[in-house]
Amino acid sequence: MPPTQMTRKACDVCYRKRIRCDGQKPRCSHCVLYKSDCTFQATSRKAAIRKQPNGTTAALQSQVQSLETSLDEAQQRIRELEERLTQKSSSQSDQSQLREYDVSYPGRDSLQLGLELPPQHEVLSGVNKFLATFNTILPLFHPQRLLSRVNTWYEQPHQRDTSTWAAINVVLSLAYRHIPDEEKPPNYSTLHFMNKAQSVLNDIMLGDSSLLDVQTIVGMVVLLQATSDLKPASALIPIALRLAHGLGLHTRSSSEHLTASETLERDRVFWIAYILDRDISMRTKLPPIQSQNDISIDWPSATPTDGAGMLYIADNSSSFNFFLSRVQLAHIQGQVYEAMLSMSPAASDVYVRLDNVARIHQLLDDWLARIPFEFSPSAITRSGNVNLQRAFGVLYSSHLTCRSVVCKAHAMEAQWIPSLQDFGRKAVEQGVVTAPRLPVGWHKLVHESREYIEVFIAIDQKDPAFIWMTACTYISAAVCLTANNLFNPWHTKSETDDQLISPAFDFLDNMILQAPLPQLKRLRHSWDELINRKPKDVQYAETAKIAAELGTGFSSFTKSWHSKPYPFISPTRPELSAAGKNVVITGGGTGIGQATGIAFAQAGAKSIAVIGRRLEHLETSVKAIQAANPSTQVLFETGDIAKFESISTAMKNIVDKLGKIDNFIANAGMLPKAGPVYGYDEAQLRQGFEINVIGVFNSLQAFLPLAAPGAKVIYVGSGIGHWAPMAEVPGVFSYAAGKAAAFKMVDYFAFENPHIHVVSIQPGIIATGINPDLSVGFDTVELPAHFMVWLASEEADFLKGKFAWANWDAQELLELAKEIKSTRLLTVTLNGVDM
Repeated sequence: MPPTQMTRKACDVCYRKRIRCDGQKPRCSHCVLYKSDCTFQATSRKAAIRKQPNGTTAALQSQVQSLETSLDEAQQRIRELEERLTQKSSSQSDQSQLREYDVSYPGRDSLQLGLELPPQHEVLSGVNKFLATFNTILPLFHPQRLLSRVNTWYEQPHQRDTSTWAAINVVLSLAYRHIPDEEKPPNYSTLHFMNKAQSVLNDIMLGDSSLLDVQTIVGMVVLLQATSDLKPASALIPIALRLAHGLGLHTRSSSEHLTASETLERDRVFWIAYILDRDISMRTKLPPIQSQNDISIDWPSATPTDGAGMLYIADNSSSFNFFLSRVQLAHIQGQVYEAMLSMSPAASDVYVRLDNVARIHQLLDDWLARIPFEFSPSAITRSGNVNLQRAFGVLYSSHLTCRSVVCKAHAMEAQWIPSLQDFGRKAVEQGVVTAPRLPVGWHKLVHESREYIEVFIAIDQKDPAFIWMTACTYISAAVCLTANNLFNPWHTKSETDDQLISPAFDFLDNMILQAPLPQLKRLRHSWDELINRKPKDVQYAETAKIAAELGTGFSSFTKSWHSKPYPFISPTRPELSAAGKNVVITGGGTGIGQATGIAFAQAGAKSIAVIGRRLEHLETSVKAIQAANPSTQVLFETGDIAKFESISTAMKNIVDKLGKIDNFIANAGMLPKAGPVYGYDEAQLRQGFEINVIGVFNSLQAFLPLAAPGAKVIYVGSGIGHWAPMAEVPGVFSYAAGKAAAFKMVDYFAFENPHIHVVSIQPGIIATGINPDLSVGFDTVELPAHFMVWLASEEADFLKGKFAWANWDAQELLELAKEIKSTRLLTVTLNGVDM
């Protein structure tokens, strides 16, 4: 029997238009829509010999298959989750929150309906909700063009197409995802609209791409990344970016023929995709798709003419460019991945890693500093504005995640939680233990964790999208506070921190009830152990009385003790101006040296020269210093202080270019290997003295002939050179002996050259490249930098020939100026014998 002509399922209309036919009888939905007869008479096209797909098509098909597999797996997990949830008690009121949005994963078996939409007035209502909420901070669509498309859909049915239909469904999904069920019209769930948009996803990806298609897929990623499983979002974001690349959204030249408004919309769509790419990369620890080097478009405008991306407080007295700030944070997220999570050889180098840690902490600090106080975490907590709190709750969550990844102190960090458990067990079993090494930036992390927990708690209505995007950060912040209490149970905020930790633990329990994921259960078990093992009577081996008065284990000459800069020593205070001064800094490539260069630049120094051994560090340092003040002339010279010829040549080159030296900061040094005197390696001892003693000697020899009239020398020493040996800090005799010897040499240099103003300082307890393993008592690297700017000012002339700690309060020292200047206060002598 010959085969029948009707071997296809699509009717003639659907077949010719190449759209999916739903097979409804007597007429399918599209035939009803186009007022056509539903027939099957058209001759089928002859099947052409299939060509091998080109690279782009093959890649897209492969990504589609991968996405469909991920979506199918997600759909199956959702069905299992729903079955478990239906068995739970209805008294668990919060369960519906996570459950509703869990099922927002679209599956391949989505609704097989025609291109129908709700009535026009209902769709316009939803679109306006979207434009007034999500689109105001992340401008995915041009408002007028979106509204025009919606109206055209209803007013000119013959122009309808799947791309517009999918885009409208995505917009409605975004509009209604934060609205409680009882306030939505029937069947207006995110799942309902998302499933409809996903049903034509293959047509969108494999058809002729347009900006609208990219916007649709980016909108889908926005929805999918706010779920418990990031696989679908991870599979879809590469497709969105590939389509964007095909349209040239990442290049300036591709928009040259377009209007300014069209170019602006394209740029904004790309930057939102960029944000999603970097954010998903951070959360999944997978490499980002978009290369930074391939982007040639400008960052979003700081002052957009249409106000898109801007947020204002109630009285419009303060504004904040949320969109620009989020793009800038995404850029930092990419650098965090590259420095901390990538497998590149550079990321594994210990010195490179230390530099990267310091650099990224500074980037995060600078980003945070640009946010007006009215939008700070504390202000957002008090605002009572739910929409504002939700937006900044997600923003600050991303920032805190960056900080915790840099500190390697995230709840999902493989090694961190076990190390905390091990410490807790030893604390209980042995009583006296050494606290584990705390990462650089620990105190900032603890402070920001407190602030974030308060923001999270302040948000009463936490929709599922918000929870899945921020819950991990919230719980990590609470674990961080738990660890801080474990390390230092006497600190002044331990009780209030306990009050923040308790609801977070309950929150995790509730999440496990709703989504019993293995990783959440493991975290809960480990965290419970930490809380139960919190020592009450443990005496720690390092600075055990840290919380008594000052936050350190040391006595203070002043009543006030500082761990970070404060207004009185701010380099921007007019009285501390370094205008007209030439500043030279040894060891200026990293750490305290670099921070001091930045501080003097902020104080308006005429020139700053940094000396060091490693060229790449010097180049980085010069860029950072120059950025602090473009008016300051900044240069570097390579030089080794252990070799007189090297350091002398470097200083002469500097003076030839800049003039004689007004302020000389002798900062370079090293931390020798620790160990007892008996059995210590002589070569190690000699190496330490070569740099810490002979290096200072060579520096002073090279400096004196090049000193300007009234020049000042600040020697960055260490308190270890004058305090008695402590059991808490064993094995550091080599470093202590070197610092003591160098200080006494500087003391004699000052005595022999009264025309030179010399001061020695203890810079604080700071984790830098030479001592990255400090475990407690971190001071910020900016503290000694700002303190030295003050020491170089006329206000501090009374400290000539003295030794001071950067932690001491400068204003209180100034009040004691006459007594300090006229007595042997702040000089190193034999205790009990005034000689």
